[in-house]
Amino acid sequence: MEIGYSLGKEFEHNGYMTEAVKAICEWAFKQNGVNSIIAETDLDSLASQRILERCGFKNYKQEETIWWKL
Repeated sequence: MEIGYSLGKEFEHNGYMTEAVKAICEWAFKQNGVNSIIAETDLDSLASQRILERCGFKNYKQEETIWWKL
């Protein structure tokens, strides 16, 4: 399963996206056949990278973008 997300600038830095990604992942792992979740970030998307790290994702491939897996 691959997740993606976006948030308006006025809502950043409140923990909303970290909470949402955690909830999405918890829900996803309860679905039949889901054994991993991936996400992709741009190299300069530090905020998105921190969100994924806080949610337990690990960087598994880096080229033009960074791929993450949980």
